[in-house]
Amino acid sequence: MITPKPGGARIPDITRKFKMKKTIIVDIETGPLPQEQILHLIPEFKPEDVKTGNLKDPAKIEEKIAAACAAHRESFIRDAALDALTCKIVAIGMKPLNEEPAFLVGQEFPEGEIAILTQFNEMIRVDSTPATIVTFNGNTFDLSVIFRRCLIHNIQPPRHLRSGRYWSAFSCDLREEWQLGDKKTKGSLDSICQAMGIGRKSGNGKDFAALLKTDPYAAIAYLRNDLVLTEALYKRLVPQY
Repeated sequence: MITPKPGGARIPDITRKFKMKKTIIVDIETGPLPQEQILHLIPEFKPEDVKTGNLKDPAKIEEKIAAACAAHRESFIRDAALDALTCKIVAIGMKPLNEEPAFLVGQEFPEGEIAILTQFNEMIRVDSTPATIVTFNGNTFDLSVIFRRCLIHNIQPPRHLRSGRYWSAFSCDLREEWQLGDKKTKGSLDSICQAMGIGRKSGNGKDFAALLKTDPYAAIAYLRNDLVLTEALYKRLVPQY
């Protein structure tokens, strides 16, 4: 686990090490922003859309509408960790191919998410030939969230991963590799790795932010396992020369 120097200083030796790598496996973990920062973004609840069926009793109708309103709010809060507008990145795992991983964990830095985004950008900054960043569903989630959270914090995102409207050749999304151009093809990291006999996930990402607070070692072990699975899947899906 990367431990910052006092004051959240960067770690130059780790940064230099990553800059020399050609391929880096990346996985992020997110959690919801504090509710007071996101409640104003909850879509308007429309009581008239609640189907009350054959209910005639006004009290029961009101009760059903109240329950639907509460479920509407809870659904938004539950999914907040999946949207760049309502989430924060709490950890980034990075594993150079065939090497040990490093972890950027927000709660280890006084600056939190801003610090780990800045450090991440330093570690993959282009000095000569950019490293290929390997993810699973990263073009849709991991890298998209990194980009948007950088923009929200006015941090320069890693633009070499983009090519106009699209992701560049330096982004290798294994979900897209698995789909072979068919966007309807399903399959999670867990299900594909199990089908190939590679292994399986050790938990659920939706629990990561809470687990990080109560048992950080278990949380990092979960993230490490995801990196190992992604690396093994990369070796199966992408020809190695």
